[in-house]
Amino acid sequence: MKRKWIIAILCGVVLLVGTGTGLFFGIRNNRAIDTDLLSVNAEKASRQPLEEEAVNAAAEFSVNLFEATHQNEENTFISPLSVYFALGLTANGADTNTLEQLETLLGGKPGTLDSVNNTCRTLMEDLSSEEDGKTVLLANSVWFRKDNLTVYDDFLEANAAYYGAQIYQADYRDAEAAAKDMNNWVNGHTNSMINEIITPDEITEILMLNLYNTIYFNCKWQEEISERQVYDDVFTNRNGTETSLSFLHGSGTYLKEEGLYTGFRMQYQGNAAFVGLLPAKGMTPEELAEKLTGADLRNLAYSNDGEARAAFPEWKMEGDADFKEPLQKLGLKNFFEGTYPDLSRMAQCALAPLEVSKVLQRTVLEVNREGAEAAGVTRVDIVSSAADSRNDGPIFITLNRPFLFLIQDTYTGLPLFIGIVNSLDS
Repeated sequence: MKRKWIIAILCGVVLLVGTGTGLFFGIRNNRAIDTDLLSVNAEKASRQPLEEEAVNAAAEFSVNLFEATHQNEENTFISPLSVYFALGLTANGADTNTLEQLETLLGGKPGTLDSVNNTCRTLMEDLSSEEDGKTVLLANSVWFRKDNLTVYDDFLEANAAYYGAQIYQADYRDAEAAAKDMNNWVNGHTNSMINEIITPDEITEILMLNLYNTIYFNCKWQEEISERQVYDDVFTNRNGTETSLSFLHGSGTYLKEEGLYTGFRMQYQGNAAFVGLLPAKGMTPEELAEKLTGADLRNLAYSNDGEARAAFPEWKMEGDADFKEPLQKLGLKNFFEGTYPDLSRMAQCALAPLEVSKVLQRTVLEVNREGAEAAGVTRVDIVSSAADSRNDGPIFITLNRPFLFLIQDTYTGLPLFIGIVNSLDS
């Protein structure tokens, strides 16, 4: 039978869990944090049903952020959902133009902050799971300095109630200790996959607050992949060179969209699935990503065009992303430093008005014969503005050239992680 080539999309259930102020579950920190965890007078927000319009907006944000972030011929790996949550935390301290721009980006239109908060709160509870064979955990935290800053209770209470955010007031004048505690918090909430997200020299006298979101994903295959289903094969890199790798073989569901891609979906335990898509002839993974909408990504969780026999490599990858330019392209015109943002509902700074200096992310992924494990952390820095066709039989698909991949919730269709692999090392 004719072999078809495919681009990989990792599709895993978004089993989100927050860990803050006792509102949600989460991984216990396995490193000590010396900074005291503050008690916030906030009750867990009442659960609201997921609105289809809000989920569509979150999916559209995910694909738009990836399109604005990826670079041609480079490997890319991001968690758009982690950025979504981190910006949601920030939005609770924003006002006027800045708030309207965040609402439009996250909720699809102005006036949607309540909807964004409710969506995050419901996702964290409904999609959380920590059991044999599948675990995904999501956590949030707010850190702020002890001097020259008064943080408003409404900002802290909203993020505790809707996001389960843990609240820490740290001594930023001791940069070594503050960075160590933040990194230990991240390490504990990513199951030690990510050890560092901030260095002491980044904690300057104008850094006022840090907002963090973490995502941890670990899911095993529904049908175990035995040693007999692992073969050596060759992956052809974007530049034409070849890399010998171990390839995994299994059965799944065939997916296709005429003129765009052919692909497969292969089940993990529970609602999670690995989905692979190969661009149509003459199309790159980046060009395919630019043609996909949020609705297209969600539909990948439900489509069925027959049976597929799949082969794809075992691989590891890491990613570091700076979202300043992508987020500005997506409409955050009054958000970053020098653009006069309005963060007046967040805190009062004794030095100067507040503005965002950085939105950064670090991600790690491993796909192997056991399943997939991934983690991501998004960091938002707040500074004072003193700063500068269907087949009868199975289709055979091998992912042995550049591909797109994502980890996706098969219930809502929202992606946790999206990436492109253009080259692999042995």
